[in-house]
Amino acid sequence: AWEQRELGELVDIKSGYSPSKFREVNIGELFLKVDDLNHTIKNQNYSKIKVKKTDLFNLIPAKSVIFPKRGAAILTNKIRLLNQESYIDTNLMALIPIKIESEFLFYIIGKTGLYKMADTSTIPQINNKHIEPYSIKIPKLNEQKKIACFLNNIDQTITLLQRE
Repeated sequence: AWEQRELGELVDIKSGYSPSKFREVNIGELFLKVDDLNHTIKNQNYSKIKVKKTDLFNLIPAKSVIFPKRGAAILTNKIRLLNQESYIDTNLMALIPIKIESEFLFYIIGKTGLYKMADTSTIPQINNKHIEPYSIKIPKLNEQKKIACFLNNIDQTITLLQRE
């Protein structure tokens, strides 16, 4: 049986920091901006900017779901799954899975569409007040993992066919 839950119960919501607060380096931690989402389809492991690690700001953990939180980029539904710990820009939001399987969360948010969660009255935007009460149906954790694995296998098959 799937149960109705609010996203705020299932995830920890984080926003990012201004790049001016970091020191850029050639080799370091990823610092993700909305534009970096254009270079991947699902797993985010690339950024144009690398920064020196600092204890002043929290890294977003691997397996978090990230997406744009304001502007027209919301309508493009660019949702990504972090492959490694990263810092994010102020225009990105991260959902850190607590009581939900990360890849299942990725697929649920993707299927739902960011625009359905957003305030689109003027400039589209998504804030905590939009995410926390947003209601989704979820199965037990082991079933979430099976569904995510199945959908991931389909994605990989599609990718292979596109390459051919």
